[in-house]
Parts: sequence; structure tokens; C-alpha cells
Amino acid sequence: MYRKLIVATSIVLFSVASSAAVHTAADLAELSGASNAANHTIKGAAEHTLTNTETNTAVNDAATQLQATLSSMQSLSGSFFQEIYDNGELLQELSGNFVLERPAKLRWVTYEPEASELIADGDTLWYYNPFIEQVTLYNQADAMQANPLLVLLDSAANWQGFTITDLGKHEDVTAALSTDQSNAAQSTAEARHYWQISDQQQAGSELFLAFHEDELQQLILDDGQGQVSVFHLSIQQKNEPLSATTFTFNIPPGTDVDDQRE
Repeated sequence: MYRKLIVATSIVLFSVASSAAVHTAADLAELSGASNAANHTIKGAAEHTLTNTETNTAVNDAATQLQATLSSMQSLSGSFFQEIYDNGELLQELSGNFVLERPAKLRWVTYEPEASELIADGDTLWYYNPFIEQVTLYNQADAMQANPLLVLLDSAANWQGFTITDLGKHEDVTAALSTDQSNAAQSTAEARHYWQISDQQQAGSELFLAFHEDELQQLILDDGQGQVSVFHLSIQQKNEPLSATTFTFNIPPGTDVDDQRE
């Protein structure tokens, strides 16, 4: 399960940039419930105040605005810190570095607590575990099917099947999902602009993006089953030319190869 989680959540970095932002376990424990309640409220309000045409226009506008923001990030490199929660309880903390290039290339190296390496070359995902001397190969397109992370890629087709909601500016994701908008932080310097990406086919599967001054500051992936992954990145370079070999994986001698692409 750990390997699958790393593969799935690492894909999100194909198109995003962020800086560190602290989030509490208590907030994360409330995330799924608050999200469901907020979705119900938003949908109910829309049914009473908007026509279908107006609703579709609002959704399309949100998607267009988010695409425009993401389009400014073509390549990134830096270090990361990731937290994995299960029903609000912190399970694991990971750290390492990464290099990515849109639309679908990534080198993601984890140092702590277990060394591993994930490389996406546009066609294949390579997951290498040096401790057991094994590399597993996945079809990259298959690994990304029915996943809200798809909206972060260049192709407009990747946005089909997902609902994009502009939640506005708030202090944190719990405030962004609250039906009480008295806690909105529209004018504070610390406020972040939150976007919610919901999978229309898989209830509860959601991605939250938080921007501050057009740069993604926080990313939260909720699988809808109680597991939440939070990413904090420290960006060293943005939109710099990258070597073609950056996303090439050379299999070390003696490594067992598990090809899952068939």
C-alpha cells in the first residue's frame, strides 16, 4: 500500500509549485466530513440560485482560471516534505528532492525514512527500492486514470470527469470548507486561495490546492477513505532548462525487475 500511495501522490508534482505551509492533524481529521458537508451546501445553493447554464459557466470559468495559473509552471526542482495521515492520525513523514517538467515528467527521490526513487518519463513510471534491490514498472497513463491529480496536466482532456470549485481566500482548508463564511480571510496577508478538485466518478476523492500570490503553497490529497497526504515543497529553480537524461532510469546491476505494464 505504501508503494501505491507514493506512486499515486507523486504524480501530482507534474505541474505544481509550492512553499512550506503547516497544517494540523486536527484540521485533517475534520477534512473529509467538512468537505462532504460543504459539497452538499454548495450543490443545494446552486440548485436554488443558478440555472444549469449559469452553473456550467461558473464551473468552466473556475477550470479556465486554474489552468491559467498552472500554465506558468513548466519546470521545477527543489526539496519536499510530505505528511501522510489516516483518519487524522499522522502515519508517516517523508522527505527528499524532486525535479519535474510538464506535462508528465518527474524525478522524485526519497531519503527518509526509506530511500526510494520514482521516475516518470512520460510513458513509464519506474519505482526503485534500493533496500530490496527491485524496480517496478507501471504504465504511466494507466496509473493516472480516474485520479483528480489529472487536472494538473496540460491536456484539456484530463479535466473531463472532475469538478473544479473556487473556494476563495481563507486561512486554512477547514475554513475554506466551512459553511460559516464569517471566518473568510479575504484581505489578510496570510490568506491563501483554495481550489477544490472533486472526482465525479469516485465519491470523496478530492484534491485541494492553496495558492498565495499565484504560487501553490499547499497541496492536500484526500482519497475519500480516511487517508490524507499533505505536500510541502521548497522550490530552488523554476522554468529552467533540464537535461534530457534527468528523467532516465538506469537499472543497477543485480536489480530485480517487476514489469506491471501489461
